[in-house]
Amino acid sequence: MRFLMLKKGVFLVVKNLFLYDKKDLEVSFNFLIYSPLQKILIGKQMIISLIAAISENYVLGKDNKLVWSMPTDQEYYKKTVENHTIIMGRKTAESSDMFFSSVRNILITRDVNYEKEGFETFGDLKEAVDSCKEEEVFITGGEQIYRLALPLADRLYLTRIHHSFEGDSFFPKFDEAEWTLTSAKHCEPDELNPYPFTFEIWSRI
Repeated sequence: MRFLMLKKGVFLVVKNLFLYDKKDLEVSFNFLIYSPLQKILIGKQMIISLIAAISENYVLGKDNKLVWSMPTDQEYYKKTVENHTIIMGRKTAESSDMFFSSVRNILITRDVNYEKEGFETFGDLKEAVDSCKEEEVFITGGEQIYRLALPLADRLYLTRIHHSFEGDSFFPKFDEAEWTLTSAKHCEPDELNPYPFTFEIWSRI
């Protein structure tokens, strides 16, 4: 049980303020992350967004590469993130398919000696998010980073590729009852994009 002072003389009793720790998430990063309620309580108003292209069976890719070629989605991704800070894991940063922001690129790794040109390196997701001050920041993968970031996310920008693929990395499934689908644009396949797909934006309720 914790007591949080909202203003002088006014206290809010909060049980289990920090809801997630490394045991809950079964990962080796040693940090705590914010739920949407926690962000309100501590005054963190920045929008945390996840952006990903996923298949019908939630595949993200295989061997650190995309398993489809969808130029329209790649262009959408670039336009969405290019003027924002983006946060990703080391494998995603090293992928040949990765597009980088012109504003700020953040890489999360446990290797304290790792360096990559054009990136700022942080040891954990909370530290990286806390360093951001803008209106909206994007989490761009990979699988483990998405799993860590989903509990703190305010928006999901998902491109649903309407086909199933074999892969070795997956986007985490989420409870749609906790989200509102605020935008959906369906696109049929064409000469450049071999599969039907839908651009979706979800906002947390």
